[in-house]
Amino acid sequence: MDRVILHCDLNNFFASATLAGNPTLKTLPVAICGDAKKRHGIVLAKNTVAKSFGVLTAETIWEAKRKCPDLVTLPPNYKLYEELSKKVQKIYLDFSDRVEPFGIDECWVEITNPNMTLALGEEIANKIRNRVKNECGVTVSVGVSFTKTLAKLGSDIKKPDAVTVIDKSYLKNVIYKRPCSDLLLVGRSPAKTLKSMGIFTIGDLAAANETALIGKLGKNGQTLIKMARGEDTEAVKSYFEHEKPKSIGHSATAENDLTEEGEVFAAFIEFSEGICYKLRKENLLAGTVAIHTLTGDFEGREYRTPLEAPTDLSMTIAKAAMELFKKNNCLSVPLRAVGVRVVNLTEKTDAMQLSLFENADEIKAEQNLEKEILDIRNKYGDNSLKRAVCINNKAKPSSPGFYKK
Repeated sequence: MDRVILHCDLNNFFASATLAGNPTLKTLPVAICGDAKKRHGIVLAKNTVAKSFGVLTAETIWEAKRKCPDLVTLPPNYKLYEELSKKVQKIYLDFSDRVEPFGIDECWVEITNPNMTLALGEEIANKIRNRVKNECGVTVSVGVSFTKTLAKLGSDIKKPDAVTVIDKSYLKNVIYKRPCSDLLLVGRSPAKTLKSMGIFTIGDLAAANETALIGKLGKNGQTLIKMARGEDTEAVKSYFEHEKPKSIGHSATAENDLTEEGEVFAAFIEFSEGICYKLRKENLLAGTVAIHTLTGDFEGREYRTPLEAPTDLSMTIAKAAMELFKKNNCLSVPLRAVGVRVVNLTEKTDAMQLSLFENADEIKAEQNLEKEILDIRNKYGDNSLKRAVCINNKAKPSSPGFYKK
């Protein structure tokens, strides 16, 4: 029995969500943009009208307005996006509990059962498409197929407000002719490697020598071949099944270039506080700290270091990040953006291991202090209490970063 999986992708989501509450703007070219005064002045999303003028995501506002002088620019509203995303997901849940979000605007929905076919899946996809449009005021493109990869590819083929079915015949006759880069997981680096092997299309990838590909790309090579052949069997998770994160991070673009260590440390502390809030929420400890830097020329670097003992203390993480930053002479040039991320996450137990160099009383005092800080912020708001060093922080965790959290 073949599975039947839908991939639902909300079209131009940030722009569409904003326009759903502002119908008078629907016929105008509209772009959701960052704050130019804080150096976040790029296009985050655009509607179909703006797209027809050639406006592109990630280009600067002045470039977009040069193409479209009458472009209406609006700030992002993340609370609105989250609320609308949840509303749409409730519609998906009317059809299956196997709903797996993939970002704020995409979800896989598995509707497999003994009587289900791709043709019936297409009917359900159209029901979902119409309900989302009528009940939420936004449109969704839906891919219908027998694997998660092909369902996602299907939702990309026709936009907006469309349904695409990829069966085994369509896979071989149409999809095999498309470039490898259309597949999930084939980013710039894997695509370059595949090209060097004479693999340009999805069909080329499906027919490739698996041993040779594994030699070049490791385990990922085997995964890509299975995806191209329609043989990947990754399950769609239940909406109610919570998966622990493998990493947690924050990054931000500074209002002005960072040129002093104190400015960087202030950012690292605020990032680490947000990270540790999530660690405690998930009952996890961090084993490794990584830092990210971005220069004014958009040259990025990443460094990482293991911790002496797993932790969920923000000052421990911030200090480790700062030591790593100094060790690698990261301020040899002014920095446009910085970030902190923790990996090697483990479940926290009652018997929390300390390193040989840590003082149990000091650790306990820091834990109590951070708990008190968190209690006050939960009661009076995130800005009700700040460490003095963070008062004039120029790289806020809430500012747009440069890698996915």
